[in-house]
Amino acid sequence: MILTRGKIIIVAIFIAIVAGLAGLIAFTNVETTQLEEQIDVKLENVKMKVLDQQKNVMTIRVDFAVFNKSERTLTISKIDYELFANDKSLGNGFMSLETVPMVGRPSLFSNTSTTIPSDFQLKYSDDVSDIWNSLAASEENSSISWRVKGMAEIESAFSIIPVLFESSL
Repeated sequence: MILTRGKIIIVAIFIAIVAGLAGLIAFTNVETTQLEEQIDVKLENVKMKVLDQQKNVMTIRVDFAVFNKSERTLTISKIDYELFANDKSLGNGFMSLETVPMVGRPSLFSNTSTTIPSDFQLKYSDDVSDIWNSLAASEENSSISWRVKGMAEIESAFSIIPVLFESSL
C-alpha cells in the first residue's frame, strides 16, 4: 500500500484526535482523584420547617456545609443521603439540581464553605413518634443527635466527582 500525502495527513489527524481524547481522559482521572480529597461535606443544621398534621408529614430542613479546599470553582449537582436521629434511621433524602443549568447551581468557590439546603419529608409512624414529638414541640431541638451519611456529586468543567460523606451534630 502506497501512502500518499493525503493519506498521511488523514492518518496524522486521526492519531492527533485519539491522542487528544486519551489526554483528556487522563486529565479527568487525575482531576477526579485530586478533587475527591479536597471536598468535604458536613451536616451543618437540622430543624423542623413545616408540620402538616392533616397529612401526618413533617418537612425537616437539612443543611449541608460543602467545603471546597481546591483552587477551582466547582458546582454541586445532587446529594443522596440517609438521615438518622438518635441513631434511628428516618429514611433517605435527595436533593437534586441536575435539571438546573451549571450556571444556575450554587457555586463552590475556592477555599470556602457553601451551605446547601435540602427538604426531608418525614411521615409519622410509631417508630419515629419520639423524634416527631420532640421536633413538633420545638423547631430546633438540641436533645436530638443528628447523623447523616451519603454521597454528593460535585462537578468541575470536565468531570463529575462522587464524594462519600458521614457527619453528625
